[in-house]
Amino acid sequence: MTVSDTIRSLGSAITSPANFPPVRRPENSKPHILWRPAIFAVFILLRAGLGMATTMVAVRTPANVMLASDSGVGVRLRGSDALVPECKIRQMGAIFVGVSGYFGLATGFNPYDVVRKVSIEGGGLIAIADRFELVALEPFKAFVEDFRREKPALFASLCNNQDCLEVVFIGNENGIPRFSTRCFRVTTPYGHIVVEPADHYDCPGGCETGAGQALLGMHENADALLNRTPNFWGAGEVKAIVAGMDELIEAEIKAKPKDVGLPISILIIDETGPHWAPGYQGVCPDIKSNK
Repeated sequence: MTVSDTIRSLGSAITSPANFPPVRRPENSKPHILWRPAIFAVFILLRAGLGMATTMVAVRTPANVMLASDSGVGVRLRGSDALVPECKIRQMGAIFVGVSGYFGLATGFNPYDVVRKVSIEGGGLIAIADRFELVALEPFKAFVEDFRREKPALFASLCNNQDCLEVVFIGNENGIPRFSTRCFRVTTPYGHIVVEPADHYDCPGGCETGAGQALLGMHENADALLNRTPNFWGAGEVKAIVAGMDELIEAEIKAKPKDVGLPISILIIDETGPHWAPGYQGVCPDIKSNK
């Protein structure tokens, strides 16, 4: 598996079904793998070793920001592939983080640990995202070098010439819901591994009218559903967005049951604070109060 492109959202505010912002795909887009709607996506590894997580969806409106995820994490256990349930939406104090790509939890590079450390220094969501990108670059490169050495075939198919790690930061600052994405692209010119920061996306900031969407992980079937369904998000009400996120992830589960799995978790951050959509907590823990 490999991390696909970060999805950019441009366009009008969500005021009518026809006005939900479209998705813009970078040139290195890999729709068969990791990202799509700041419909956000996350990736994570099991404590036993190298693993892979798949589909996530994120949507921001001027009133809220929402992040949906499946719970299937692909791991290699005793020489066999397995899909295990894992919460991919992690709370880090007042913000939440989603990761897609290859990394290690118990050993190697753990992006969640890096986010936890850099967030202690404070600052807003974008500042934390920028700090993560700066601090994580070299440790992730070392991890990727070990990855290629130990699993060259997997590295070639799932990481090389792709965004091999993508991280989404989601929160509410002074009543403003926002998200930021940071990712690392891996290439091998002349056989040498090069890891570079790839596309940034901040919303608000990059989303011109404050409405944004992005998909992460495996999403080609979700893409197809979005493309053949005009006004997919309706008028942008929370209920319609939750139903749409569920439908997009279900499309990936149906098409790739060995890679994408139930239950679905959907986080909503609005004026009342962060909370799980009714019936969509999945395997995620209760949200801790920061008051």
